[in-house]
Amino acid sequence: MIIGIRESLIKALQGFYQPRSSLTPWQYHEVNKTYLEATESQDYAGFYDHTLAPQNTFVMEFFSGKFSDNVEFLPGTSPDTAWRELIIMKSSQVGVTLAVLLSIVWWIAEVGKNVIYAISSEVEARRISNSRLQPLIRNCPPAAAKIQEGGHGLNDLTLYLLGMVVYLLGGGSEGSFQNKSATLAILDEADHHPVPKPGQLNNLDELRARLKAVRDAKICSISRPKTEGDLTAREYKTGTCHVIVVPCPHCDFYQELKNENLRFDHCKDLAGEYDLQRVLKETWYECEYCHKSILEEHKRDMLLRRKYRQTNPFPRPRKLSLHISDLYSQFSTSTWGVLATEYIAGLKSVGAMTRYRQERLGKPERLRSSELKGEDITKLRSAYHRGTIPERPVLMCMGVDVQGDVKKWVKGGFSSRGALRVVDWGYTLSFDELLEEAAEPIPVGVPFNEWNRSMPWEGETVTVEQGIIDEGHLMESVRRFVLRSNGLFVPSKGRGGIQIRTLVEESVGEIDGEETVTYHFSDDQFKKALYIARIKDFPKILSGKSQTPRLYLPWELDAEFVDELTSEKLEIVQDRLGYPRENWKKNPSIPNDFGDALKNLLVVWYWLGPQLAPPPEESEETKNSEETLNVGEPLAVSPT
Repeated sequence: MIIGIRESLIKALQGFYQPRSSLTPWQYHEVNKTYLEATESQDYAGFYDHTLAPQNTFVMEFFSGKFSDNVEFLPGTSPDTAWRELIIMKSSQVGVTLAVLLSIVWWIAEVGKNVIYAISSEVEARRISNSRLQPLIRNCPPAAAKIQEGGHGLNDLTLYLLGMVVYLLGGGSEGSFQNKSATLAILDEADHHPVPKPGQLNNLDELRARLKAVRDAKICSISRPKTEGDLTAREYKTGTCHVIVVPCPHCDFYQELKNENLRFDHCKDLAGEYDLQRVLKETWYECEYCHKSILEEHKRDMLLRRKYRQTNPFPRPRKLSLHISDLYSQFSTSTWGVLATEYIAGLKSVGAMTRYRQERLGKPERLRSSELKGEDITKLRSAYHRGTIPERPVLMCMGVDVQGDVKKWVKGGFSSRGALRVVDWGYTLSFDELLEEAAEPIPVGVPFNEWNRSMPWEGETVTVEQGIIDEGHLMESVRRFVLRSNGLFVPSKGRGGIQIRTLVEESVGEIDGEETVTYHFSDDQFKKALYIARIKDFPKILSGKSQTPRLYLPWELDAEFVDELTSEKLEIVQDRLGYPRENWKKNPSIPNDFGDALKNLLVVWYWLGPQLAPPPEESEETKNSEETLNVGEPLAVSPT
C-alpha cells in the first residue's frame, strides 16, 4: 500500500518537475510521433509531419521562443525569447489552427502552466475541445502522461491536467476571462467575437490586461479580418509584419507569393470566356524576377526552402505579426488552379471578391468612401423605353421597400450572366396592389424608335416571376401578404455586423401558425454591389477593368428615382476608440426607398441566379446598339 502511494506521488512530481527539452513544438511532435486522426486531417491522417504544412513552423516556434535560421529580423529587432505577442492574419486553408492546437499540446507536456483558449462561441469551443484538442493530447505520449488516472478532469470546456488547467471559452460570454489565471492565451477567430459594449475592452485587450503581470506570458491572436478597420488588420500593422518568401525554382529569387502573379488568361475560349477546366489544370505562377513559369509541383520544394521576412522596421516592442495565404497551401482544395477559378467567380459575383480576399488571401477589404452624383445614374441609360425590356430575361423580378403606408417597387430583368435591366418603378398604397402590378405584362423587344405607350403591344411579353419585399418594421403585415401571394413574394431583411456571416441566410419563422422563410442578407455588401460595383465603377466595366455584370436603366428617368439612388453615401469615420470604419449615411431630406428596392433585386439574383440555365447569346447588333446609346445625356428634368 505504501509502495503504491509512493509511485503515485513520484508520477505526480514528474508531471511538475520534468525538465524541458530543447525542441520546438513542430520538432517535438515529430520526435514523439504525435498521431493525427482522420477526424483532424482527412487527407493526411498519421504521424505529424511538418512538411505537409511547413509554412506554420514560425507559428509553432513562437510558443517556444526559439526561432530557426530561416526567420529573418531587421537590424535592431531582437530575435529572442522576448516576443510576447503574435498576431496572425490568415486565410482559411493553411492549417494554422492545427499548428496552434499542437503548440498547446507541447505547452502541456513541456511548460505545464495554465492555458486560455477563446474562440467566438461556446459551441465552437466545445467542438474544438472534444473533437480536436483532447484527441491530440491523448495521441502525444508525453502530454497524455499529464492526464489524470482514468481520464478524470477532461471536461468539455475545462481540462484539469497534472499541475495545470486548460480553459476553453466562448468569446461571447460576458466576463468569461474573469477569475482565470494563465501564462498562455489564444484568441481564435478574433474578428468574429462580439463587439464590446461601451466601456468594455475587446477580448484581445482583456487578455492583455489579465496577463500583464505574468512574467513569461504569451498571447496569440488569429483571424481573417473582413476590412482594414477590423481588429486583426489593425493589430497586424503594428507588429513585425512578417511574410513568407520562397525561392523561384529557376533563378532562386526569393519572393512573396501574390495573387496578381497567377497566370490563367491563356485559358479562354473563342468567345473570350474563361474555360474553367483549363484554368483548373493550366494555371501557373510567374516569377517576379525571371518571369518563368512556376508550376504547382514546384510548390513543395519551394516551401521547404521558405524564409520569414520582417517588413515592418518599427514594430511595437515584443510584438510579432505574420500573414499567411492559401497560395502557400498544399491542400488539394487550394491549388493555384482552384484559387484562380474562385478568383474569376469573384470578378462577377456579389461580395464574392471580398470573400475571396478574406478566406483565400487572408487580406482585409480596403476601406473606401463613395458618393454618387446624378450623372453617375444618367450614364446607365440604355436603348429601351421605361416599361419595356429589350430582350427576354432569364428572371424577371420585383423588389419592394415598405415605408409606412407606401410600398415603393422596382421591376428588373436579369440576363444569364447577371446583367440587370431596370424596367419600371413606382409605388402602391396597399399590399394587394403589388400583386396587380406584378401581373402587368411587360413588352419585350420593342424597337426603340417605334414605341408608343398609348398603343397596345401585340408582341412578346413577360411578367414578374419572383418578388421580394423588405419586412422592416411591418413584419407581421408583410408575412401575411407573402402567404397570400402563394410564393410570388418572399420577405427579406438587411442585417449588419456579426449578425450575419454569409451574404444571404434563410431564417425560418411563422405567422398565424404557418411557416415563412425570410432571406436575411448582408446589407453592407449588397449596397456596395449596387452603388459601387454596378454604378460608381461603371466606367471600369466599360473599359474591361471590372467584370461586374452591368446595370442598365431605361432611357426615360425621373428626378425622384435619380435622387433616391444618390441619397446614400459611404464614409470612412472614426469609431469611439478612434479606429477607422465604414459607415453608410443617408441624406435625411431624401428617401432611399427605390435604392433599397433595387438592392433587393440583387438579393434575388444571388439566391436564384445560379439555378437558371443560360439562354441564347445576345446578338452583336443588340450589344452594339446598347453600347452606343449608353453614354447618357442630360435629362429634361435635371436631378437635384
